[in-house]
Amino acid sequence: MRRFCFFILLALLLAPAAFAQRTAKGQSFVGSSYLISFPGAASGVSLEYGMYLQHSYWMSGAGLIFDSVALSNGLSVDVLESVWSGGWMWRPFWTRSRDVSMYVGGGLLLGAEIYDPAWKLERSRKTLPDGSVLEGGRFIVGIQPSVELEWFFLPKVALTVSLDAPFIFLSRTGVARFCAGAGLRFNI
Repeated sequence: MRRFCFFILLALLLAPAAFAQRTAKGQSFVGSSYLISFPGAASGVSLEYGMYLQHSYWMSGAGLIFDSVALSNGLSVDVLESVWSGGWMWRPFWTRSRDVSMYVGGGLLLGAEIYDPAWKLERSRKTLPDGSVLEGGRFIVGIQPSVELEWFFLPKVALTVSLDAPFIFLSRTGVARFCAGAGLRFNI
């Protein structure tokens, strides 16, 4: 009988943390991540807003990625990518308490590539290896498959780690890349 009472008492003490994510359906969140894109050593930031569903969540967000592209003359030019993204992530794996969840999914992105945003190079020096010249910017669109791990270390605050593989169409600086991110998500 003492063991039974001990387990009941233990369950009651752990219940707020254990059931924090079981009731997340309909819960909104905001988050921010630091991004590293490769190949290359591009970095950036993203902000997101979304809502948890039964076994998934939807989100939309905005991000900035700062990159550098090699030119034919041995110099490099800065590139700023400003994108909006939206998508859906499904939760195939989770712990019983829902403190740790893994999501897979993806979405769409659209935005702009801005070449040499600080105007450091003259037009004649912005020649790509294929002979074309980078000027101004370009509209981009793409798809973004993703895998994400979410760990709620507090009842309403989660650490997220993600790996994305965006395929960006209409880009002059590269179509495929990988992007790793780490950030915080707050349930509101």
